[in-house]
Amino acid sequence: MRLSYLSNAVGLILIYVGIVILLPIIVALIYGEFTSIHPFLQASIISVTVGLSLRHLVKGANNAETLNDINKSEALLTVAVSWIMFALVSAIPYLSFGLSPINSLFEAASGITTTGATILTNFDYPKAFFFWRSLTQWLGGLGIIVLFIAVLPQFAVAGRQMFSAEAPGPTEDKFTPRIRNTASALWKVYIGLTLCAIILFKLAGMPIFDSVCNSLSTLSAGGFSPNPDSIMGYNSRLITWICIFFMFFSGASFSLQYKAIVKRNIKLIFNSEEFRWYAGMFLLMSGLICISLLIHKHDVYASVTDSSIK
Repeated sequence: MRLSYLSNAVGLILIYVGIVILLPIIVALIYGEFTSIHPFLQASIISVTVGLSLRHLVKGANNAETLNDINKSEALLTVAVSWIMFALVSAIPYLSFGLSPINSLFEAASGITTTGATILTNFDYPKAFFFWRSLTQWLGGLGIIVLFIAVLPQFAVAGRQMFSAEAPGPTEDKFTPRIRNTASALWKVYIGLTLCAIILFKLAGMPIFDSVCNSLSTLSAGGFSPNPDSIMGYNSRLITWICIFFMFFSGASFSLQYKAIVKRNIKLIFNSEEFRWYAGMFLLMSGLICISLLIHKHDVYASVTDSSIK
């Protein structure tokens, strides 16, 4: 295990994570929440400082060539350490908003892993706080490694090993000649679906800020919402079904959706055995939960909706 390889990759990722953490500051400026700027600025500085330190204090870590022949075990360790560091850095802003260290780490880890569990018992926080919660889920939904492979030329060679290490399946789904192009294609679908969800939520009557936050959480299948009652707090059947629609497709293969979009052939999705099994299991489990709810005297709409969400 070559420490210089690990330090180079993790340090580079932390530097750019530090830049991403600055995004909630835009929300704070838009809504005049100037006291919310400091927590994210502080977290950004810490992340960038640690990243630069890893790349300059470890001998050979600042050499770009060290990423060109990273092996599988090194890639696996890089991904694991990167996610741990991402959770730790993501927790820093929560500390400034009054959460305890353990609660901050829990909320951050729940966000980046798209678990959706929360320790919040009240929702009296600035909008920048809620935007960060949803953004961490969105970033974790497709993977920070996949994101940086798509945008950073330094990972052009090492990207394949790291992509394989982060991919949820046994092998990466390579459908373009270059792994960087594959990562970019996945993010294009992810971003496209997110934008569509934002627009539809807004047209359905949801406030624009809530539309953005709920879309980020919906496409990651995480569930964080600025509303204390989550999606049901908007009291809209249309909003609920929009959420169900995008949750369903967020669980389907993005590479399959990309192929269908590029070839302009929706049949490619339904001809996929993987998608048919996925849709079948979704309908089966939703149906069973629906029947259970009906037995317990829920009305038909509530039974169908709740079973689809769960």
